[in-house]
Amino acid sequence: MTVVALLVLVGAAHAGAATDSDLDLRYDVYYSVLRVLKIESRSRIERDVYDVHSTMETVGLMGAFFPWNYRSEVQGRIDGGRLAPDRFQSRSEFHGKVQQVEMRYEGKDPVVDKLDAFTDDVLGKGSRRDDVPPELRAGTIDPLTEITALARDLARGEGCAGTRHVFDGVRRYDTVYEDLGERTLEPSRRDAYRGPARVCRSHIRPIAGFWKSKDQQNEALTQVTAWLMPVRPGLSPVPVRLEVSGPRGDLEIHLGDVSSPQDASPTE
Repeated sequence: MTVVALLVLVGAAHAGAATDSDLDLRYDVYYSVLRVLKIESRSRIERDVYDVHSTMETVGLMGAFFPWNYRSEVQGRIDGGRLAPDRFQSRSEFHGKVQQVEMRYEGKDPVVDKLDAFTDDVLGKGSRRDDVPPELRAGTIDPLTEITALARDLARGEGCAGTRHVFDGVRRYDTVYEDLGERTLEPSRRDAYRGPARVCRSHIRPIAGFWKSKDQQNEALTQVTAWLMPVRPGLSPVPVRLEVSGPRGDLEIHLGDVSSPQDASPTE
């Protein structure tokens, strides 16, 4: 779900980067007719600092049979338009097993202060994960800073194309984005958004730290296509709908609630 989180979280960070208001977004994820996951994001971006939080959690039948949740947050500084993370932490829980990461940054390089990683009993005996050596961590940023920086680029009209180098404390990967320009978003029964939208597509290029099965196959890659448009007058575009294509099937993601601290109640 890494790519899904990155593109969804562009939403709150993007809106915050372009306005003085804070924005909270909630997304619903569907597999065929089933709602399987909810994703929430919150960003607080000021002139010289930023604070981004995200949560993902399985729901419904998926939550009953595969209970999983993931939370992450980052605090950092903005210096000359450049985002520099100070601290990043994440917590993932699956069937009672917990993975926790705490990182701080010395210059441009991350230092892992805490790592309690999943073991092979989570995905099955025979699976293995390579370590990420220090030389591959150098110059990387955390996932939330990565999508916040991307959001600021989009707000400045620079497009989403490019490759970004990421380390989340466990895995080292590059996120590769392709800008598909403006297209027409067709109506959907699951959200109210339609009309001209900016389209971005992404996938992850694994470098190190990914699970490998006993037959030496890497974790399967997933492609995500996102449609971005303004949800309110005066706001920059955010992802309102996403399509996820992968070897285990396709997912649809739809923007649900949109709220800010100034709202008396959420707006859908």
